Amino acid sequence: EKQKETADFQQSRQEAQSNLTDEERLKSILPEVAEASHAAIKEYRRGAMGILEVTDAANLWLTTIVNERAAYYAYLSNLAKMERLTGGEWKVRYE
Repeated sequence: EKQKETADFQQSRQEAQSNLTDEERLKSILPEVAEASHAAIKEYRRGAMGILEVTDAANLWLTTIVNERAAYYAYLSNLAKMERLTGGEWKVRYE
């Protein structure tokens, strides 16, 4: 049982690190994706871009937001699991 808990803890730690890396990467590209989406909307309003291109840009922006939040939620879930596996000995700062 102790080995299983240790393995679960290590797996959760690796998953948490991976999720945090994904979250940080996605957060860093959000401003660029949002800017591209807003620019596409402006171009559409001027008649310089088709609706499909605009919806693709908006979809990419919204998907990036959803994926960033999902990665952050998964990261927090892994931290909570690690805290639970140690019986509260390993405290997490959720900031």
